[in-house]
Amino acid sequence: MNNRINYIARIGIFTALALIMYFVESMFPPVIPLIPYAKIGLSNVVSFLALIMLGFNSGLIIVVLKCFLGSLFTGNIFALAFSLSGGIMSYFAMFLLYKYAYKHMSLTGISIVGALVHNITQVIVACLMIKNVFTVIILPYMLAFSLVAGVITGLTVYYVVKNLPIEKFENSLYAK
Repeated sequence: MNNRINYIARIGIFTALALIMYFVESMFPPVIPLIPYAKIGLSNVVSFLALIMLGFNSGLIIVVLKCFLGSLFTGNIFALAFSLSGGIMSYFAMFLLYKYAYKHMSLTGISIVGALVHNITQVIVACLMIKNVFTVIILPYMLAFSLVAGVITGLTVYYVVKNLPIEKFENSLYAK
């Protein structure tokens, strides 16, 4: 019983942190005015940390909850298709790289790939939803911004991992 409560509490804390970062970032104007959807993705720091500290399943639950609740609370249900598809695809990419290529790739590199996959997925979803292939024109700009966002989130995750006793988390991929 205690383990179940601990598990739910950890998911709740990480989800709350991700939502707080999501809301804070949504209050700021676009980083690049010509690409209003380009964001650093600060809540992705929490998703990546959840993957490392809590394991795959818990991290995936947090990503899905963040996307649903973030869209619901900000009143932007239309954005759910973009955030959920991008979030899940980037989460899977980061998981695969973290699990199988971590010895050859830094946390920042994994974060950059996650950001690239996130934006590629979002542009594909936009093309499918809008039914206009010209939406792909913004892809090079989104990919360039992904590099910046991936570096920022990756370095943040690196410094958190470096300074927290993550190996004490029983489901931690870091300890394995």
